[in-house]
Amino acid sequence: MEQRKLVVITGGSRGIGAALVQQYAALGWQVKELSRSGEGAHHVTCDFSNRNETRACVEELFSELASQSWEKVIVINNAGMVGPVGPVDQTSSSKWYANIDVNFSAAVTLSGLFIKYFQFHSVDKYIVNISSGAAHQPRYGWSLYCAMKAALEMFSDTLALEQREEAYPVKSIIVNPGIIDTQMQKEIRDASKANFPDVQRFKAFKEEGLLASPEDVAEEIINILSTGPETGQTYNVTDQRKR
Repeated sequence: MEQRKLVVITGGSRGIGAALVQQYAALGWQVKELSRSGEGAHHVTCDFSNRNETRACVEELFSELASQSWEKVIVINNAGMVGPVGPVDQTSSSKWYANIDVNFSAAVTLSGLFIKYFQFHSVDKYIVNISSGAAHQPRYGWSLYCAMKAALEMFSDTLALEQREEAYPVKSIIVNPGIIDTQMQKEIRDASKANFPDVQRFKAFKEEGLLASPEDVAEEIINILSTGPETGQTYNVTDQRKR
């Protein structure tokens, strides 16, 4: 019998997102990958730096998917960007708003519309918000990235609180994937010391082989989600890898 499990992944064109797409597809899940630059059978074009476009594409997708029956549904808010890097007064307002929209507004849109269309589906439903240690540790030059990850975590926790009394609750969790060998890490290493004084530390992560592969991290995230994680909790991939 065909499996009817659905996962929607944002930012699935590269890095952890791409690895999640590949691994979930191999497990027989129905996969929808939302990004601006992706391609292939699972891809849905969506530019998260454009709020109107994001809402339109997500609403169309969820209204279609909600008309079908599923055994389990997961939304993974993975899309993210670290830039602009540098003191906020030295970067452009257009880059501020792009960071806010990609790192936070897109997750709000995905989450809100997912609940709207799937609230009364009597199956396991999860919203998974991919966070970062930057949510708890301010770093010079990362004011927007740190702020948006912190906002995402509080949003995720509050969603969990709001959903607890629903007849068919949507569970909301945070996953901190650790430091991973992705394009984002390369962008961090390419930053100037003036804009990002910690740049040498991040170069050392690469040189010393301390970056996890996207494939290994994706596997651990899938393992976390397969165990029925508790809503409102934070799960650290590093902790899982130590077991």
